[in-house]
Amino acid sequence: PGDFVWMDAGCTFGGYWSDFGRAGVVGGPTPQQRDAQARIHEITVLGVEMIAPGITTGDVARRCNETLARLDVPITSCISDLASRVGHGLGLVTTELPHLAEDDETVLEPGMILTIEPGVATTFGTFHVEENVLVTEQGHELLSHAPRELATIALA
Repeated sequence: PGDFVWMDAGCTFGGYWSDFGRAGVVGGPTPQQRDAQARIHEITVLGVEMIAPGITTGDVARRCNETLARLDVPITSCISDLASRVGHGLGLVTTELPHLAEDDETVLEPGMILTIEPGVATTFGTFHVEENVLVTEQGHELLSHAPRELATIALA
């Protein structure tokens, strides 16, 4: 009871990859864990909402990183810093260019598929809600639809 289970996974369909992250807690999450998960999801949504033609990957990364820096939780490591990005391209392999990194100024174009995945590790769990997003002519379409809340994993 209380063990935190975090999964970063994907699968292929028709030769194209998905890539997403979700988590749960054996016996159910604590209020502190629920709050941290909700706050990371909010930062992820900020990144998703920015996705549109003409925006750069660097713009998205800077916005997510600025918000992560203000996150008031006891961070043991910042997943986004370890990966040097807050997301990446997605397609024929799970990690493609462009990187959603502060030093990558790739201009987003319709048809691109990206992941948005800012995240942190704490003493009480790893918080990372990875989403798959299609850049459309009008903005974006969210392709991932799994629940974002921490799952309660039943005790056997």
